[in-house]
Amino acid sequence: MRYSLLYNFLTNNGRFSPDHPEYRRVYLFNVVVLLHIAVAVIFLVINAISNYMTQVIVLGSCAVLCLAILVFFHKTDRLEICSYAVVVLMFCVMSLMFVTVGHVRYIFVWISVFPPMVFFMLGRKKALIVSVFFLIIMLSFMLFSYKSWQPAPFDPVSIVNILAAVLALILLISYFEQSRQEAVDAAIQNNLELEEANRALEDSRERLRLILDSTAEAVCGIDLECRCTFCNTSCLEVLGLQSEDELLGKDIHELLHSRNRDGSPLPREECQIIRTCTEGVASHEENEVFWRPDGTSFDVAYNSYPQYKNGALVGVVVTFIDNTMKRMHERQIEYFSSHDALTGLFNRNHFEYLVKKADTKSNLPISVIMGDLNGLKLMNDVFGHASGDELLVKTAEAIRKVCREEDIIARLGGDEFVILLPKTPEQAALQVISRIRDVLKREQQGVFRCSMSLGCSTKTTLSETIDMTQKNAENEMYKEKTLNRNRTDTDLINATIMSLYSKCPQEEQHAANVSEICRTIAEALGLPQAEVKLLRSGGFLHDIGKVAISEEILRKGREFTDQEEIDYRQHPVVGYRILNIFDSTAGLAEGVYCHHEHWDGTGYPRGLKGDEIPLIARIIAVAGCYEVILNGRDGPVTHEEALERIRGAAGTILDPALVEVFIKVMTENLSAK
Repeated sequence: MRYSLLYNFLTNNGRFSPDHPEYRRVYLFNVVVLLHIAVAVIFLVINAISNYMTQVIVLGSCAVLCLAILVFFHKTDRLEICSYAVVVLMFCVMSLMFVTVGHVRYIFVWISVFPPMVFFMLGRKKALIVSVFFLIIMLSFMLFSYKSWQPAPFDPVSIVNILAAVLALILLISYFEQSRQEAVDAAIQNNLELEEANRALEDSRERLRLILDSTAEAVCGIDLECRCTFCNTSCLEVLGLQSEDELLGKDIHELLHSRNRDGSPLPREECQIIRTCTEGVASHEENEVFWRPDGTSFDVAYNSYPQYKNGALVGVVVTFIDNTMKRMHERQIEYFSSHDALTGLFNRNHFEYLVKKADTKSNLPISVIMGDLNGLKLMNDVFGHASGDELLVKTAEAIRKVCREEDIIARLGGDEFVILLPKTPEQAALQVISRIRDVLKREQQGVFRCSMSLGCSTKTTLSETIDMTQKNAENEMYKEKTLNRNRTDTDLINATIMSLYSKCPQEEQHAANVSEICRTIAEALGLPQAEVKLLRSGGFLHDIGKVAISEEILRKGREFTDQEEIDYRQHPVVGYRILNIFDSTAGLAEGVYCHHEHWDGTGYPRGLKGDEIPLIARIIAVAGCYEVILNGRDGPVTHEEALERIRGAAGTILDPALVEVFIKVMTENLSAK
């Protein structure tokens, strides 16, 4: 059994099991000591019978000492000390036996047993020393005593000596062979395990490499000298490298991080990666740059992590990403949080922040200019928001040309602008306003000349609030806007009309003719002079909405595609929006809006019918229809033919009552001529 009495004895009660590294030595030690005791007892009995008392004493002492060593070893498990004790005891016993017995009993056969035992118990180096020393003693003994040797008798003692020595050698050889085979098996097993471990390690490396190469973040390892030891694919891509050989072994600081953003040298002691290498302190940086080998730089966010093994710093892992796009987006976000996206001027929120910073005694006097851009709504409604945006941009550029770098310019929203002028008295601010007007006069967006209503106010003492200064400047601006409203409105309307005429010159004569016909109809109806004047203006401006129609459609005539028809039918709506912008023309807006409505409800844009259509619109419809027939694209017709066609449209397109009045007055006028 595995745990039999003999197994327990040979393994010190199982404390040295087969998987213990000293198992074989312990096993052999117990066997050798046990054999020594057995041999000593056997020879003691034989020598006692033969009355060799000296040998009896030596062998008895040997047996007792061996037993004592065995007991001590089983109690303490101190193999090294006990091995030395057994070797010394064997050496002493054999030496005494040689001295006392010599050549008589074939004692020299034990010489062949001693060295192998010593090698197994003490190990190669120590055993070699002991064996050489033992050999010297044996040679010395034989050298000095060989003359006194006599032939040894071949008796039972000699036979026992020879057999015991041979058995001991057989035991040692078999033990050696078993140990050798176990060593071979262990080596084979170790090789298999090593190969398996290498395969597992290689698989692990491949998986690690796959993971590293799959990450978008660049990763590289460096040693304590800041030399690159490994890198992943993202690292090579970010740095613009083709292979690892271009990076491995290179000084990472010198290659990537030796210069600041402005190109100035970055000392090694200021580099956080070097600090991690020297002090083992992890670092994280967001706002730095790395340099590629080709000399270009890029914004980078990086981390450097110290790597420890058995408590000692062995290297650093650096991870980084190209932060260029992120930094650009952050700068864009930062810019647009403080600037107007269209004009590039400061926005309202940032202007208020800057005003608070500028509102100090050292900046007195502080002047504020408020400005309101004229015609922006008209530009947006007529020509679209792209043209309105261009008008805003040109206005912002004009203001920049006049102002100083330290002046704060902002677009508060829509068509409102504000300028804060530190250390600027009121008279100087008025000069700035004058220069802004001069610059704007030279700027033009399409047919519109840029203009602004401007007002200013100045803070001269700390007791005044900057908010009140802004309010006063705004009041001055609105005061100017009110005083010049009629002139400004007239300029904008005229600019709109000129824009229409530049695209379609025949519209000018058409408008003048319709205006006169409307006046004629209004007078025939006996309307008050104010309404006659209103109708005359309505006739003149009834097609102002055509300014938003493309020149191609205007010149094409009436044969429109479906989409062109849709676009053309928008001109009453556009005219309504334009005229509603200005106080002087708001009363015309409804009539212009409905002048293409039909008496029977088949017109546009709302499909009104009969008396639902405003009178001014019905009058403009009659006048416009007559003028188009008389001077149409199909060629001129006579007044009589035109009046006949108008009569045919009565009750369907035109108001029949107005048609009768119109035909009557026109017939009378023709007769008078």
